[in-house]
Amino acid sequence: MRIATAIIVMLMATPALAQSEPPQAVERAYVTARSVSPTPLGIDRERAAWLMERAESPAVAETDEQWRAHWAASADRDITTRGMVVLSGDLAQGCIDIRLGGCTSPSGGYVTMGEHQLFWQIQEGSTPEDGVGAGFVLLADSGAHLNPVAWDFDGVFYEPPVVFRQDDSLYVAVAGRSAGTGGFNVDRLFRWMPDAPEPLVQIDNETWRDTLDQHLPPGVSVWKGVAFNYPSLSADTALWRDQDGNCCPTGGRAVIGFEIRGDALVVIDVQADAHP
Repeated sequence: MRIATAIIVMLMATPALAQSEPPQAVERAYVTARSVSPTPLGIDRERAAWLMERAESPAVAETDEQWRAHWAASADRDITTRGMVVLSGDLAQGCIDIRLGGCTSPSGGYVTMGEHQLFWQIQEGSTPEDGVGAGFVLLADSGAHLNPVAWDFDGVFYEPPVVFRQDDSLYVAVAGRSAGTGGFNVDRLFRWMPDAPEPLVQIDNETWRDTLDQHLPPGVSVWKGVAFNYPSLSADTALWRDQDGNCCPTGGRAVIGFEIRGDALVVIDVQADAHP
């Protein structure tokens, strides 16, 4: 169930959301799915989408059951994936079977930082819910074998992971794009703590858009995905003016500067070459 980035902007508290109390069975399914997901922020976005959908649905019970079943299946899949044992040689033999049907793996390998290694596999295939799609899997080396520690399948294209260091912490970023002309970011960013029980902790790299307009010159905005350079904590983007078509931005370009504060990516500066 691929949730569009734009949904987040729409999910402000409204009276409609208070029409009925969400059923405990669905809430329990959400909590369980979140607790075992390597990308729990995505589960939070799904919950917000569920609340919006049930507020507008003429068949609330049916909507609730669809989301309960979705989260139950998601939890089962993630629990199974966490228990997988993978050999390094398996990465070149085909897809690690997590979600995609007809799966192929165009690339895989490992990234290093000092004495630490993190293995990875990019996947392409399809699901009945979303059609053609892609995903990635990150795997930690336990010595005798590899264990999946993070995975996601929200995009139609992913790049190999990048490891970088900021403020004495290690981070792993996987850039990805969603379907559609917007090419929205489905990048995933993690703090990497190789010796911790949970070696990858998801960093929020989406809600920075909520404050972006405060840093932009008047009359321009960012309509599509941006091109991140994670090691420099920056991103490049075109700028759109209100009268522009979706295809053709005329507002110039900007470089966005970020910091990682706590578990979130935060905009600190925008250098805009804005066209009048």
